[in-house]
Order: sequence, then structure tokens, then C-alpha cells
Amino acid sequence: MSSLTEDKKLFVIKMFKQHVQKKPSIIYILLFFVPIGYIVHFLSSNATLIFTTNFLAILPSAKLFKFANKKLSHYVSHSRYITHLHNRNNEVINSLIKILGGLLSVVFNNFVELVITITALVNGQIHIVQTAVLGSILFHILLVLGLCFLVGGTKVLRTIEGKKNKLNEIEFDSTAAQSNSSVLTVACISLILPASFSLFVNQSNISTDKSDIILSISYGTSIVLLVICVLYLYFKVL
Repeated sequence: MSSLTEDKKLFVIKMFKQHVQKKPSIIYILLFFVPIGYIVHFLSSNATLIFTTNFLAILPSAKLFKFANKKLSHYVSHSRYITHLHNRNNEVINSLIKILGGLLSVVFNNFVELVITITALVNGQIHIVQTAVLGSILFHILLVLGLCFLVGGTKVLRTIEGKKNKLNEIEFDSTAAQSNSSVLTVACISLILPASFSLFVNQSNISTDKSDIILSISYGTSIVLLVICVLYLYFKVL
């Protein structure tokens, strides 16, 4: 059993070396800040220094998580038991396997946000959780989308200047855009409902505990969002 574990460790190290050699990146130099971040956390009281070192350590860690997520999804979908189920040609089982891969992708691609929010919730830092979630949403809606338009437009300009026989327009999947916009609308509504109800409760004279009511609404919206996430993943694999 121990030899099998050692073989798996050597296999993981070998895959990481191949990944670094195929796609070398200067960002891996920042891995030295991972132990430095731990040392600074325990030996220094300077909040700025602690934040800076750990922020630099997060950058290569996020890239490694992306690599590990890709390999983990491939390992799960190609394991012996999953392959045996997949070969039975059962549509339900095949859909569940794809949903499992999608859930792994969602969890590990947002692992940094999960760690920050869970740690902040345990310490009672609600405002940090709110700002982290809002910042992540704005980052993906504005910055990522804007960069996609910018890079796509740059490629179109290069195609026009080179006079290649290609379409000089950026194409996108209208079905995926409609589904993503619908999910985004539901997510916005779920965030607006507790906030608007909180404003209404604060301006009215309700004798019951206001925090319990708002917390119950937040629990309900979180369950609805979780169900929508699973249904959205099922829709994507169809």
C-alpha cells in the first residue's frame, strides 16, 4: 500500500514537472512567498507586510489549483469505477458523471474565494464576505468580459490588416449567452431580495427579531441558488 502511495506521489511530481516545462511561467517564482507568508504571519505584526506576502503567494497557488483541477477532473472521469459506469450507456449515470466534473471545476476554480469567505465567516467578518463576493462578480462581469472583447477585437483587426479570408466578426454562442444572462439575473435578484427586505424592516416597526427574518431569507435564497447551480450544470452537459 505504501509503495502504491509513493508511486502516486512520484506520478504527481512528474506531471507537475512536465507542466512547468511545457508551459514555463515566471509566476512560479512567487511560490517562494508561500513559506514566507507563513513565517511573516507568525513573526510579524505588520498587517501590510502580511497581506503583501500572502497576496503574492496566492498568485502561483491559483495557477497550480487550475492545473490540479484539470488533472483531478480527468482522473475522476477516467477512473476504473467511473469508466465501468460510463460504459453501461446509462444516460442518467453519464449526466451525473459530467455534473460531478462540473462541480469539481466550479469548486476548485473558485477555491481562493471559498477559503476567504469561509475564514471570514468563521471570524464573523460579514463585510469582508460581502465585498469578496461583490468583487468576484464585478471582476468576472466587467474585467474578464472587457478583456475578451479587447483580445477578440485585436485579432479581428489583425485579420483585416492581413487580408485573410476569414470572418471579420467576433462570434459567440447565443444559447450560452442567454442561459448565462438568465442565471446572472436570478443571482442578482437573490442578492437584492435580502438587501431590500433589510431596508424595509429597518424602516418599519416590526416587533420580531429582524436579524432572524433576514437570515431566514438568506438561507432560502442560498438554497435556491444551489439548486439553480446544479440544474445549470445539468443543462450544460445535455
